[in-house]
Amino acid sequence: MNKLFFLTLLSLFFFSACSKTETNTVVNNGNNTTGLLYILTSNNWYPDSALSGTSNVLIPCHLDDRYIFKNNGLYEINYGATKCWASQPSNSTSSSQVFILDESNKTMLFHNFGEDIECTIVRLDNNRLILEGHKVDDENYYYYISYKAI
Repeated sequence: MNKLFFLTLLSLFFFSACSKTETNTVVNNGNNTTGLLYILTSNNWYPDSALSGTSNVLIPCHLDDRYIFKNNGLYEINYGATKCWASQPSNSTSSSQVFILDESNKTMLFHNFGEDIECTIVRLDNNRLILEGHKVDDENYYYYISYKAI
């Protein structure tokens, strides 16, 4: 149950697996229209699978959630019409929701309300964002989270 709770939280707030380096924060200067940051911030991202081992752990209420990454390093989540709980807000945006993209190492670090979550970018293009993570908690497991651009 703890594993399912974490993966649900992860699909809400995001991913895991790499190394944190504050000096690698990427800022889009407006001239790069092919880099990872440009692709990430030019699309709206909707989760379509979250795998732990071979099990899809993405619950249906997350399928209409929209993730929006901004050039300033913040991101927001707009929860769709299908709510996971009755009091779920329409969106989640906070100065605590920060991402750091390292284009050269293809990694992302997310900071969510005091917790750092790291990931490796498996694929990022105008159609798909796939992140791979490894979490060591009560259990040691790997997962993949896939998002489609719409």
